[in-house]
Amino acid sequence: MEKITKPMSSYLDQNILFKEVQQFRQKWLMLLLLAAMLVPVCILVVTAYKQPEESSKLFLSLLAVLVIEIPIFFLFYYSKLETIVVPEGLGYRWWPLQGKYRMIFKEDILDIWLRRSPAFTYGYHWLPGYGWVNNIRGRKGIQIKLKSGKRIYLGSQRIDELRTALEKVLNKRIGDFKNEF
Repeated sequence: MEKITKPMSSYLDQNILFKEVQQFRQKWLMLLLLAAMLVPVCILVVTAYKQPEESSKLFLSLLAVLVIEIPIFFLFYYSKLETIVVPEGLGYRWWPLQGKYRMIFKEDILDIWLRRSPAFTYGYHWLPGYGWVNNIRGRKGIQIKLKSGKRIYLGSQRIDELRTALEKVLNKRIGDFKNEF
């Protein structure tokens, strides 16, 4: 069963076999977010210039747009998917939204294998067949099936290193990519 446990500082005393930090730093995504912020701002500024009598209402609209969109941009920019493998099992968290790692203990894992990620699915969400998907970028990751029946998919940019660390912890070989599509 997936359990939420100690903060990272308590794992620093242990032997961390693998650590990966992934971020939303794709250029296309940052450009898309900036465009989503700049287009309404430009429209409001041009409208305020053409209709000066409505400028106070447009200023409030501009303020509302910026108050909503600037935090969204910075949340994407600073969000990280952190994954660690320790002798107890596997931990992951979405920083800054989660302070503690969600730990998947090795005795709770029923099956684990390498899997291609679902196309164009980034972030944290649920998908049929994958369960809870945690992915920042790329097309590779690990699929975990817990004894409780719950499924978790973790994307990784360093899949070979993650696989090696998990094989060491679980004392078993992790299966290759299945021909899914």
